[in-house]
Amino acid sequence: MGTHIEEEGGTLSAEARQLLDAVSDRAREIAAEEIEKANARYEAMLAERDAKIEALRKALNEGNGRPGGTHAERKSFARTLLDSDQWKKRQDGERRMHDVELGNALGQLHRNITRMIKTRSLTTSTTPLSQIPFDPEIAYADRFRQEGVIDLVPMLRTGKNQIQYPRRNVYYDLRATMAAAQTSGNNTITLTNARGVVVGSTLTLDPKGDANGPEDRVVQSVNLETNVVTLTTNLGNNHALGTVVVANEYAPTAETKEGPRFYIAFERVTVNVKKIMTLLKLSSEVLDDEERLEDELNMDMPDAQRRSLSKQLLYGNGSGDEFTGILNTSGIQSITWSTQSSGTTKRDLIRRAIKALRSSERAPTALLLNPDEMCDLDLEKGNDGHYIEVGMDTDGEGNARVWRVPVVETTEITSGTGLLANFEYGCRAYDRQQDTIDMTDSDGDDFSEDMVTFRAKRRLAFSVREPKAFVRINFDAAPAA
Repeated sequence: MGTHIEEEGGTLSAEARQLLDAVSDRAREIAAEEIEKANARYEAMLAERDAKIEALRKALNEGNGRPGGTHAERKSFARTLLDSDQWKKRQDGERRMHDVELGNALGQLHRNITRMIKTRSLTTSTTPLSQIPFDPEIAYADRFRQEGVIDLVPMLRTGKNQIQYPRRNVYYDLRATMAAAQTSGNNTITLTNARGVVVGSTLTLDPKGDANGPEDRVVQSVNLETNVVTLTTNLGNNHALGTVVVANEYAPTAETKEGPRFYIAFERVTVNVKKIMTLLKLSSEVLDDEERLEDELNMDMPDAQRRSLSKQLLYGNGSGDEFTGILNTSGIQSITWSTQSSGTTKRDLIRRAIKALRSSERAPTALLLNPDEMCDLDLEKGNDGHYIEVGMDTDGEGNARVWRVPVVETTEITSGTGLLANFEYGCRAYDRQQDTIDMTDSDGDDFSEDMVTFRAKRRLAFSVREPKAFVRINFDAAPAA
């Protein structure tokens, strides 16, 4: 008989007691391991939070083209001017002030901060944004300035006066080429690789229309040994050796066999760097009052420059010194209110525009609306007189959204027009020379009228890389009943 130990309600053998102690020890070890893992996760979360806060601080500290500059380096548009050597020379008697480099002082900081806040979650941070150092000189005008198209367009730097880029027109999941020429009236084609071709799918021959296309035909059968594809109907055109054949469906490929190739139809486009320039006239008396001058320049000059640039980004016609703006780029999608079915509302039209953009494999990043259209959406009522809230909401910061898409309400886009877009995929701006400013008292009647003229200028290029990433919404008239 084994030794027994008295316990409440009975006895345990020494062996059982030893086993129980071993189990208890292991349970404590497991608990300690789990606590250690939890502590590691917590430390990682804190490190991630600190990294996000530091990244935001760097963005807030970005001034005059110096990423990561110190708090002391950050200056507003006007302060950059007033601290420049050129301004000091002007104060010493020079009548004309030549170009002063302003870097990104004309409102670019706001765009960088906006993008960072939208793309990085700060929900794990225990430090309120209000406690992060922020220079009031920079925030002075930006906190009152409405977001516009310039805040949405990705901006890159360039050292060239001309930019060449591929404009993406159509994406295809499958690409092959014809291994032999074929004449019209035949219903078979031979491909270099028929693997991936799906029976019942639609093939497009010569999708760019370089020769005798494009021409669509449905696949009836595929012979993977000979790479011969039989079509349900005869070809209508002659197609040469090497003609590109594409499709938006493809079948899985067997092991060790050549797989289907992805295909993008694109065209080479060249854009030139162009100049954006704005003028601001002030009384010469303001030159002797730095505080007032700083106030005038910080409020008015950035707004004027932003409006000029935004107008070009949206409506430039491509002639002379104008950009080809988004709304004047061929190939963008369009949807018109009056052509829709009876009963379609403006809110319905926006939802259909979202469908069109998503059908082009792009998720919308922003919806530009004129205040007229936004007001109509906000005030829309049902037959019972109650406001309709379906499709309307706000994000965590109170910014409006329509059908879950962030709204930029701005007069930069004209009443009666909206623009739904994926700006990240759709376009790029290339900064050749950041903002500079100069001043003179000899422009027109400045001298006789005791005025001075400030001139801000910037050189950059603009490209629409993917027209299908934009949908123009025409709010012309309600559909007929």
